[in-house]
Amino acid sequence: AELPGNGNLALSGVLARGPAGPGFRGRLTAFADDPGPFLAWLGRPAPEALARLGAVALEGQLHATPEGASLSEAEIRAAGTRARGTLAFLVGPPARLRFAGSLDRLALDPWLDEAAIEAGRRWLEAGPPEGLEAELDLEVERLAWRGLRAERVRFAGELASGQLRVEELSSADLAGAELRLEGGLGPGSALDLTLALVSRQPARLARGLELDPS
Repeated sequence: AELPGNGNLALSGVLARGPAGPGFRGRLTAFADDPGPFLAWLGRPAPEALARLGAVALEGQLHATPEGASLSEAEIRAAGTRARGTLAFLVGPPARLRFAGSLDRLALDPWLDEAAIEAGRRWLEAGPPEGLEAELDLEVERLAWRGLRAERVRFAGELASGQLRVEELSSADLAGAELRLEGGLGPGSALDLTLALVSRQPARLARGLELDPS
């Protein structure tokens, strides 16, 4: 099928009834030059940050039932980044999203930087999102944010019951430093974080954080 935004969708597999009711098991391939028109077609306005992604491609082994869907051996390509892993979504309530996988590189600015700032502002003003739980286990080979560069970044965390729990946020090379962070951000923006940072080149790290290296 053709998709709005100069895209296409292809499904091949088996639709049959199983113990959990009707379900589909097969392969999904989707592509769009611009995801905005597709979201508008679904009746959902596209955030400005999404419009900056450019072309988006998605493929993998799809298993879908009325309770949710999972995409294994998945590959997602957007904004020059390639992600591989497993993506699962349960309808709920609450809706639950899980992704475990890896990215070759991730540039947090400008589009994701702005999206994260907006999400953080809404969190502080209105509290954590309701009706959504999420779990993320992600490894990033190279990460860039403003002037900061990091390699071999790992993030493992969970959003549940209105609390963001960071099991691990670490980097083997954060502008010449080693970083490890764990803890949580709870309702009312309550912070409980533990930070370990060892810098072999503090001036380099300061410049990456846009601080005065003196």
